[in-house]
Amino acid sequence: PHQTDTPQLFDPCHVQFESAVVSLEADTLSRGGERSLILGDNLYKVGLLNGIDLQVFYTTYARDRASSSFGDTLAFRAKFQVWGTNRTTSSLALVPLVIAPLKANGTAEAGVQAFFGSELPAELDWELNLGGVTQTIDGKRRALPIASTALTRDVIEDLSVFGEARETSTDANLRVWDTYLDTGLLYHITRDVQVDAGGYFGVTGNAPAMTLFTGFSVRQ
Repeated sequence: PHQTDTPQLFDPCHVQFESAVVSLEADTLSRGGERSLILGDNLYKVGLLNGIDLQVFYTTYARDRASSSFGDTLAFRAKFQVWGTNRTTSSLALVPLVIAPLKANGTAEAGVQAFFGSELPAELDWELNLGGVTQTIDGKRRALPIASTALTRDVIEDLSVFGEARETSTDANLRVWDTYLDTGLLYHITRDVQVDAGGYFGVTGNAPAMTLFTGFSVRQ
């Protein structure tokens, strides 16, 4: 459920489906602020070859005060393992991204990130993501940076908690930076089924004040 991804990959022919079933976003905490609803913010993962997997992002439905829409874009992300494996204490993956518009007036975007992960003392799992993605602003394509890090730890058997910090910018001149502090819980119903819930909290810049979500993951 956190926005910081792991460098771990899926073995060939294995798949995983993740969904933020319901997300509620508030741009401010005041009563007159903008509110948004997102249903089915989905991620599909499949292992292609040893050291390579493919991921597809699709948001089923989004609604705010002014409009509603069904799936404006498809995002494709490949993950290439640079060093380490799923069974080593640390690993690194290179992750290119392409965002394809599903409407005639949309613009294709692209980006690349590096995903690092490591097991730390005190049973902590640490992930670090660094990179950027293009965004068309006022008719010009800009490369905007993204950085995030997360720590996850088991609280009791099958129940984990995570904390996360993210930094990005949607300002073409990089004068305004959006900072998020996120947290949530993950519960393993079985070895291959997980449910989760939590919140993302914007603390600087244009970041929405609060996004609450609940979802699940299933793998095969």
